[in-house]
Amino acid sequence: MNEAYKSLLKLENQNNLLQIDLLQSRINPHLLYNSLTVIKIFAMRQKDEKTVEIVDSMTNYYRVALNNGEDLIEVNKEINMVTEYLNIIKFTYAHDYKLNIIVDKDLCDKYILMHLLQPIVENSVLHALNGFREDGEIIITGYEKGEYIIFEVKDNGCGMGIETIDKLLDCSYKAKRGGYGVKNLIKRIKLYYGADCGLEINSCEGKGTCTIVKIRNNSDGDIIK
Repeated sequence: MNEAYKSLLKLENQNNLLQIDLLQSRINPHLLYNSLTVIKIFAMRQKDEKTVEIVDSMTNYYRVALNNGEDLIEVNKEINMVTEYLNIIKFTYAHDYKLNIIVDKDLCDKYILMHLLQPIVENSVLHALNGFREDGEIIITGYEKGEYIIFEVKDNGCGMGIETIDKLLDCSYKAKRGGYGVKNLIKRIKLYYGADCGLEINSCEGKGTCTIVKIRNNSDGDIIK
């Protein structure tokens, strides 16, 4: 019975790893990254400096996003990816949203699951700020709390009601566009860090949203057993 139980746990862990790989692979756009070089060369030949600038931002973003096929990334690189994402948004929607980073220095070199913060920032931009206000601001706070690492992503956007929050957290929310990123994030956090980790969302319509990410402090980069 003991051996059978150990075998079952091993199979379950392998299944979780496969699901993490599957979910992560939906985010890694290798083809797009490789195509950017071609676009940049064409823009340079046309002396289109604005296109070269946006392609550079996209290239920097996807260089981090692809991460040599690894699922873990240092916190400072995740922050850099968020910064480049907002640069891309600046060109795409002509909005220069303010980004304020308040992350403890001790966290910067620690490893976290990749795309832990970017989907939340993207959700803030697309569903809370874009089209609602010109002076949009996103504040990312990071700190350690016991055996956990906590990130808070706040925006001053349109906010949302409790019904929408509940649907987001139980992965039943269906947006008119996008919305997959947060659902993907919740699943990956639960698979990787365990059931006691995940997201908490505090929001009020017209007063912005704060999304709290709680993960285990797994700074050595080894998968949680």
